[in-house]
Amino acid sequence: MNKFILIISAVGLIFSFAYFNISVWNNIDWLLLERGYYTAMSGIIVFSVISAAKSITTVVETGGTKLDRIYAGIASVIAVISIIYCCVSIYNTDWVYLEKGYYWGATAFITITAALTWISLEIVTKENATKQPTIED
Repeated sequence: MNKFILIISAVGLIFSFAYFNISVWNNIDWLLLERGYYTAMSGIIVFSVISAAKSITTVVETGGTKLDRIYAGIASVIAVISIIYCCVSIYNTDWVYLEKGYYWGATAFITITAALTWISLEIVTKENATKQPTIED
């Protein structure tokens, strides 16, 4: 069951990332600079959310070293800042509210699916590590 959840969350992450970036690159009214900015922001959000989730689970499970706790704090701050920065930049545009809501929703979708993918991967990894090998394996 947990492998199924991992597959679904990974497909959701790929879909949400592609959904956001395809919509950005299909908008012909934007300059290349704007397209590159929002593409880079979506990549930073995915990386920072996965990094924060990984470092937090490491600290919670093992207690972590001082460096692990510092990295978890930095990764969490960067994740929050990148999400806020993307939302504020969308808010400051002169788009209609419908378009702003579309990109805010896509940003939230990317953030949630990135976190769910990492959590699912952690669960599947733990299950495989605690599974006792049998003669049939």
